[in-house]
Amino acid sequence: MNLQHLTDKSLLQDTKILPTSEREFTVKVLHHLREIDRRKLFSDQGYRSLYDYCVRELKYTEAAAHRRIAASRLLTELPFLEKKIENGSLNLTNLASLTQFFRQENIVGIKEKEITLKRVEGLSTRECELRLLEMSTKPPEIRKEAIWVTEDVILQLKEYRDLKGSTESLADVVAETVTSALSELQKSKFKLVDRPRISRFSNSRTPSAGVKREVYQRDQNCVKCGGKFSLQYDHKLPYSLGGKATADNIRLLCFNCNQRERIRQRL
Repeated sequence: MNLQHLTDKSLLQDTKILPTSEREFTVKVLHHLREIDRRKLFSDQGYRSLYDYCVRELKYTEAAAHRRIAASRLLTELPFLEKKIENGSLNLTNLASLTQFFRQENIVGIKEKEITLKRVEGLSTRECELRLLEMSTKPPEIRKEAIWVTEDVILQLKEYRDLKGSTESLADVVAETVTSALSELQKSKFKLVDRPRISRFSNSRTPSAGVKREVYQRDQNCVKCGGKFSLQYDHKLPYSLGGKATADNIRLLCFNCNQRERIRQRL
């Protein structure tokens, strides 16, 4: 775009108007994301989550996707935020920080959230971070490289290590216990046992242990998006339409894809 033909006055006037239009457009994006999330439409596109859809389909950076998703979900709960985003008194970065703050401080009441919002309204990103830090009653969340745990958990890990008579590091103890817990959860949820019993009884709606085991060993992941989040057993042909709980009619779907299937059936 060549703007050399614009006078100084026109250039400044146009530029002053553009941020307002940009913020209004951002609000429209947030509403669209909120509705896509409600319908779980990203599942039909083969994505595991709204975040996955924003990054891979809409080409947002990871940080930009996080900010927009956080803002769209907060907008659902607090509709008055729309005007504050449009007039620039609250930006997406600060809304994402507020979402994290609400979760960290266990703030669930609408009134309490409104009070917090007023205290950061109109602040820059840096000023908002400092204000939330002043208001915080808990240690800040630590992500990626480290996990914040209480002293009680550390003592339990040490006791576990001592009872084993081991000298391994606490990091190795954590890795070992998580691996063990994951194995036990898989066995419990997907009926993975060393010597499977053949059930003589079967419920026409609920898959038997044998069917669950067979379906999990066949699918392993959500058959739509390949994810593992809250895997659930789903009837390809719904039970209400005569579908049986047999291995050829049962499949694994993650929570989001299963929700999308239910929404589609009601359309």
